[in-house]
Amino acid sequence: MSDDLELGKYSREGQDHAGSACGAAVGAMCHCIAGNPMPDLATATADWQMNFLIQEIGKRMPALNACAEGNEKQAELARQTHQIGKDMLEQCLSTDFGDADSMLFVMTGIQINMPFEFEDYFQPLSFEVRKKDGSVVDLYQEAFGSW
Repeated sequence: MSDDLELGKYSREGQDHAGSACGAAVGAMCHCIAGNPMPDLATATADWQMNFLIQEIGKRMPALNACAEGNEKQAELARQTHQIGKDMLEQCLSTDFGDADSMLFVMTGIQINMPFEFEDYFQPLSFEVRKKDGSVVDLYQEAFGSW
């Protein structure tokens, strides 16, 4: 968040203007808005991470296009980018460790870079425990309340 309270921008010390916060996500969204072709992940090896993000943001453009420009669109971009990361995390989580009573606690969220006079903030969006039997217990509301 910039000094002017713009989401998706960040006022950095020593710079006279706010720059992009999470420039990769903003760049991926701008790539899609401009109607540029989707990169082929099988052949686009120079920057696979950025190309993957473009692909994933491209799939979420209907939700982003439904938002007004400005803070609403930037907040939705943060939510969509969080979901991309959460989906990737889901693919690699494992409870194949420890003994039969071992549990895996997983918390995800969004890092919010705040204007100079405030401290940066982590907004938790999910908190759960995964057990060996495959069950998942949602702890978010108990830990953080509803939002």
